[in-house]
Amino acid sequence: MSKKSNSRLRRNAPLARPRATTALNTLAAAVAGILCCAGGTAYAQAPAAAAPASEASSLDEIVVTASAQGVKKLDASYNIVSLSLDEIKNSNPASVADIFKNSPGIWPEASGGQTGVNIDVAGFPNGGGDSPYFTTMIQGSPLYGSAALSFMDSSSLLRFDDTVERVEIVQGGPSAIFSSGQAGATANFILRTGSEKTTGSVGFTYGSEGSERVDAFISGKIIDGWYGSIGGFYRVSDGVRDPQYPSDIGGQVTATLKHDLDGGSVMFWYRNLSDKNQWYADFPYIIVNGKPQAYPGFDQRNHTYNSKQLQNFQIPSPGGGFWNDDISNGRGAQLQYFGSNLDLKFGNGWSISNVFLFDGGYIPTNALVNKTTAIPRPWGISSPGCRRSRAS
Repeated sequence: MSKKSNSRLRRNAPLARPRATTALNTLAAAVAGILCCAGGTAYAQAPAAAAPASEASSLDEIVVTASAQGVKKLDASYNIVSLSLDEIKNSNPASVADIFKNSPGIWPEASGGQTGVNIDVAGFPNGGGDSPYFTTMIQGSPLYGSAALSFMDSSSLLRFDDTVERVEIVQGGPSAIFSSGQAGATANFILRTGSEKTTGSVGFTYGSEGSERVDAFISGKIIDGWYGSIGGFYRVSDGVRDPQYPSDIGGQVTATLKHDLDGGSVMFWYRNLSDKNQWYADFPYIIVNGKPQAYPGFDQRNHTYNSKQLQNFQIPSPGGGFWNDDISNGRGAQLQYFGSNLDLKFGNGWSISNVFLFDGGYIPTNALVNKTTAIPRPWGISSPGCRRSRAS
């Protein structure tokens, strides 16, 4: 014990060695002496503290997005932001797109709410709408082949809940090759899967605007070598401006099934999203002598023309006749996903990674939109119109 104690002492407090005096040391000693005699204090810079263990482990995290075999964040020469489930929750995102603001150089226009968000990436021209330089993925598979379909940004194709383990956001580097040919940025949501330990959670959220939401998740071992998980959410809300019908209503359920293989694993996942979200455009106004003014009788701060009285429209059908357009359907999503991931390692640097995704459904747009900017004349009106579109 004595030797060990002495050895530790020698390592922590090595014997002082004579040093050559330099002009800098002499000047520092003189300044210290002056401060001492004058009642001042001399400070020596403390050695830099070591990085916390959590930060060090974060840098060693293997990122699988936009990489052939995965790369450590510390070793990557391009921008990578990886957020865990707790980190995402702490950022309190208003929508999926709002999560992406945690990555430097990505700006989501979160005023669109859950859907219809415009996402811009630094270094690329303003997209003018939607997300032409941004791709959203789940388990390494893009949710839609095109990133710039009109009135459908890729972040609108999913909702955030407790079934997400983490999200990896990659800008630059090999993302143009390994990430659906995306030259801007890619966000990849990694799902939580089962393990030997059974885990679960249940949560209830109540807020203003008549908002109520229930979240649930459970995962664990099914039989030897097989693990599963299932979870999701359901919510209802009157919205910022009560339209006399639910502004947001719907939910999402996600299930995974994972099987261990020699040298790897195979995972299957399924997701069903059925959600309706009200979407607001600008509100009516008038132009008087070339200047916009509030529409008479309409308070821009809390009024809305989304109401029961204007809930249903009869609009011309391309096939002839008319169809009913229910504004309460909003800009939601009715989507189903089925995907799989296969990862195998054979040694000597050889490995196989395969991702598969089959999805389908509807992304309707049922909203009131002002037709055009009012014609500049002594008295003009910008009148509301109706827009309906679908992408499948």
